[in-house]
Amino acid sequence: MREIKFRGLRKDGKGWTYGVPFHIYEEGKCFMINNCQSSTLKQEDTDFQGFEVIPGTVGQYTGLKDRNGADIYEGDVINWFGVIGLNDGQGVLRYDVENSRWELDIVGDEDDCVLLYDISFEDIQVVENIYEEGGER
Repeated sequence: MREIKFRGLRKDGKGWTYGVPFHIYEEGKCFMINNCQSSTLKQEDTDFQGFEVIPGTVGQYTGLKDRNGADIYEGDVINWFGVIGLNDGQGVLRYDVENSRWELDIVGDEDDCVLLYDISFEDIQVVENIYEEGGER
């Protein structure tokens, strides 16, 4: 069974935190809860550990690792090399809700994408994410 986990950038600027996202939509807030295994928390609950995160940075783990063993998350920028029938390139990972699949949006060609499952994981490497350093691509 695939491990279900999420990450989000802490609002206090202290990097990533991992856990279960808990949104308070009315207030535009999101917290990453570290000490629970499900999202059954209610807004009234106060016995949890976690951090407020920037809502737009929350991304789900794909259950996959790159050639170096790094976890692959939604929002990661990924390079691929030596894939048969595909030039070496770079893409941003996103989940396509309409088609229920992980896709790499090709950097520099917004109309094209590569399905994550069409690439061998020995051929890909996470190089950054769209939320830090280079920002949105």
